[in-house]
Amino acid sequence: MKEEKLEYLLKEIVSILEDHIKQNNELLDYGKKLKFERKYAYKFYEIFCDMLLNFRYVNFFNNEELYRKLEIPKSMQYTSKLLKSVIKPSLAEINAKTLFLARYKIDKNKKRILFIVDTKKTILTDREILRKIINAIKNSKDKQ
Repeated sequence: MKEEKLEYLLKEIVSILEDHIKQNNELLDYGKKLKFERKYAYKFYEIFCDMLLNFRYVNFFNNEELYRKLEIPKSMQYTSKLLKSVIKPSLAEINAKTLFLARYKIDKNKKRILFIVDTKKTILTDREILRKIINAIKNSKDKQ
């Protein structure tokens, strides 16, 4: 009997998380429709959607990882031009056109870049997901 209840609860939680993934895919589709003007803005947008899918609002990237994700040419890597011509304008465009509030900061050693992504909508969505999971657990306990 307990196994059946546990199986039911797990199905409920999986269903809730699948809805969360679907919402993230809708965010990506919305980003494709926006037609970002900056070359790297959509790649940043994808990174931020991935962060939110994984419930991460803060993420560190070392330089090589960021260059690989953004597909930065060798000529722009390790230059101050990257910050001025890629990161700042791309994040400004994302912040202006979307619900994201993305910020960045370079750490003391200048080896990693920190991205902080937040939106009022996302926080509410995450609270809703947690509320649904908690309710599913409470309902399974009530049925015992």
